[in-house]
Amino acid sequence: MSRFIRISALALSALMLSACSILPEPEQLHVYRLPGTAPSVSTLATPSPMTLQVNRPSSNQILDSSRIVVLPDGNQVSTYQGVRWSDRAPTMLRDRLIDSFISANSFAAVSSDDNHLQTDLQLVSTLRAFQSEYRNGAPQVQIQLDVQLVDSQQQIIASRRFSVSQAATGTSVENVVEAFGSAVDNLSTQLLQWTLSQSHKSNR
Repeated sequence: MSRFIRISALALSALMLSACSILPEPEQLHVYRLPGTAPSVSTLATPSPMTLQVNRPSSNQILDSSRIVVLPDGNQVSTYQGVRWSDRAPTMLRDRLIDSFISANSFAAVSSDDNHLQTDLQLVSTLRAFQSEYRNGAPQVQIQLDVQLVDSQQQIIASRRFSVSQAATGTSVENVVEAFGSAVDNLSTQLLQWTLSQSHKSNR
């Protein structure tokens, strides 16, 4: 009986080792932050004495993710395999915009909707596009953000659609990530200038 038990144990061990050898290895995941630089203060209008809250953009389910979205062919939607953003795209974009506003000393104070603070103005937006699209075999980043500037009485002061694009220098994921960073830099500068201009008009 003991010999039978030993043989059974050996057979079970061999079976377990065999099963382990055929199990797929876990996917190696690379996580990317959104690269970029703060906008040049010299290019901006006079700082506003008002306070501003930047809200997290609303978006569809595809964009509200940490996956890096790509349109490889026409209307086909996919994602780059084995890579992720460091956060969901709307949250990551909001945080970058807040960082840009603070770095530029553009308003008396800047906060996010996570803080639930009372501010003079709110930047409310919808993220319509945040993806890489292939044009003639080359990736190009597309970002589209519909923005509304709202006062403390929840009245819309101004609204505008911002659309930016940036061609990647190559087809690698690293090239695409760098293109996202450049596109967001462009968007941040445009949005800063517009928001400051509108805040000055509303404060007259």
